[in-house]
Amino acid sequence: MPLRNISAQPRSRIADTFRSRRASLLGSPENPPPRAVVAFEDSPPSGFTGLALITAAIGLKGQVRARPLAEAKRVQLHLSSPVASGAGALPGVSGSLIPGLKQVWLRSAAGWRLTKVLSCSPRGSDFCLTLSCSRNRQDAESLVGVRLGTTRNSNVTLQEPDQTPVLWSDLVGREVRSATGDLLGHVDRLETNGQQDWLVVGQHYIPLVEKHVVSLGSDSTPMVVHWEKDWT
Repeated sequence: MPLRNISAQPRSRIADTFRSRRASLLGSPENPPPRAVVAFEDSPPSGFTGLALITAAIGLKGQVRARPLAEAKRVQLHLSSPVASGAGALPGVSGSLIPGLKQVWLRSAAGWRLTKVLSCSPRGSDFCLTLSCSRNRQDAESLVGVRLGTTRNSNVTLQEPDQTPVLWSDLVGREVRSATGDLLGHVDRLETNGQQDWLVVGQHYIPLVEKHVVSLGSDSTPMVVHWEKDWT
């Protein structure tokens, strides 16, 4: 059977076929598809931690682009206190908890929604996600601007399951003392240049490395560092 020569078909027929296919997927100005909007509920989860912001819809099948938040970056230290690996880079796929999640919470002005993560792959410094609640492009577009996160529970898959991840946001506000017991202040924020992370404690810029950090502490115990009060 001879193959059809598509190039020999009338241009108008090819154009009509393309427009018909496009209209079946996206609708047309005269007959747009019904606007699909992902439903949200009012009940918030306990212990929500924001991890990323949905910034765009990808393709026609409901995938979304999610940009990791800087404060949701894991702390990279190998100490006796609970830690998780993956820091040492600008906010992005490195150090994010997102690849280990089986489900995520979505937070918007309309409320909250728990949804399954069907697939997750890095795309530059962002993630491409397939969520069970987003079935087409219209669903995905309605999620742009929504914050994505999780709660501190077993749906996070860690390289070391017996340890709890410590994020940048966990350290903000934590009391910091020197190894000799002097109070240095509290963590104001964390900064990075892509190669080195710092704890900003008042006038002190303390490198977030094992050489200087003895213990990350907790909500009830101070962080301990090899640092002096007159160092900046």
